Amino acid sequence: MTSGTAAARNLFDVEPRIATPVGRDSRETTETSISITPYQMSPGDEKVVADRLHALLSKPPAGEGDERPEPPASDISGRWDARIEYAAFRSVHALHIRQRGNRLEGTHQCDFVSRDLSGSIDGDLVRMRSNYAEEHGDQLSFSFTGRVSGDEMSGLLDMGEYLQAQWTATRHQYRSR
Repeated sequence: MTSGTAAARNLFDVEPRIATPVGRDSRETTETSISITPYQMSPGDEKVVADRLHALLSKPPAGEGDERPEPPASDISGRWDARIEYAAFRSVHALHIRQRGNRLEGTHQCDFVSRDLSGSIDGDLVRMRSNYAEEHGDQLSFSFTGRVSGDEMSGLLDMGEYLQAQWTATRHQYRSR
């Protein structure tokens, strides 16, 4: 069996490349999933996607989904102020994270929209994804990968066709009155 995250990564990395919105996994149960959003598919693409999914799920790559995560290095629940350094500008986002074991979920708050956030923590390795899809076909996926150390996280942000950026996040410090 392969995980949803591993399946999404494999579909994107192997030719013909298929971009999926997100793969989801639960480290506490055997639940895993992948979504296919067909709005940009041309006639005939459904056969290519179906064949690739069948091949991937019939014979998963060796070792895919067999790994067990390390215990989390820390509890990263709470609000994180994330600074994203794009190629031409920077932006500040808020990550509201709830951690349950190795599973992460919450909200990714951008300048103009908030969306669901999901991911995992494996030791100090953090992986989180959020996806914004509009009914008219616009879509923007954020895939954060990085390391956590105390009250700081940093790493690479992959936005698919919108390229990559660097991100750093610090735990939000609430002021007492």
